[in-house]
Amino acid sequence: MREGRRWRHERLMAKDISGKNSGGGLYFEFIAIGVSVKCTAIDPASGMEASVIGPTSALSSDLEKLAAAKLRRLIEKQNPKN
Repeated sequence: MREGRRWRHERLMAKDISGKNSGGGLYFEFIAIGVSVKCTAIDPASGMEASVIGPTSALSSDLEKLAAAKLRRLIEKQNPKN
């Protein structure tokens, strides 16, 4: 891994869907895989999760936004508002 990047360890954090730290909302897990980082967004209420993979040079906030949007689409697809 490149020095200066913090992808050496697995990281799990809770954030609300707007991206602010909170006690609830979504959980984000970051796992370094070679020169890539896997970001998984987890909804504790439904147990659903969605993952995206990006380069280690990507900002964690960008990966979080992508994973959260993907998870939101999956939840909406499962629970349509007809």
